Amino acid sequence: MKKLLTLAILTFSIFMLFSCTQKEEQKTPEYTSESWQTMIPETCTSFFDGCNNCFRTEGSEDVGCTEMFCQNYEEPKCLDLENSQKEEQKTPEYTSESWQTMIPQTCTSFFDGCNNCFRTENASEAACTLMYCEDYQEPKCMDE
Repeated sequence: MKKLLTLAILTFSIFMLFSCTQKEEQKTPEYTSESWQTMIPETCTSFFDGCNNCFRTEGSEDVGCTEMFCQNYEEPKCLDLENSQKEEQKTPEYTSESWQTMIPQTCTSFFDGCNNCFRTENASEAACTLMYCEDYQEPKCMDE
């Protein structure tokens, strides 16, 4: 009886192991060069087709892709959201005029991104050192 119970448990364990292995194998989908056509919404203008980066004009059926060779395709995905997040994360570009919208009127001494400045009696104007700058940095108030 003890041997029969051990054999039953062992058989059940092997069956469960085999079943789990088969389920895992079934979960991995195979992608092809055509998979993106059913997986990428028509509203997506920039996408990864599983191998190449592609783009299309919104509402157009024409698609342009890089032409890399791929033996194994990955899961296609829309890149519109990723690209817009990258745009949002770009370092802002500052100019000689940026301080006018970034420095509060109450600040009397500030860095305009290149020069040290102070406000004149007319709070919308400022007197600044006259250093030349090719690339402006972020303006900041220097009042303590």
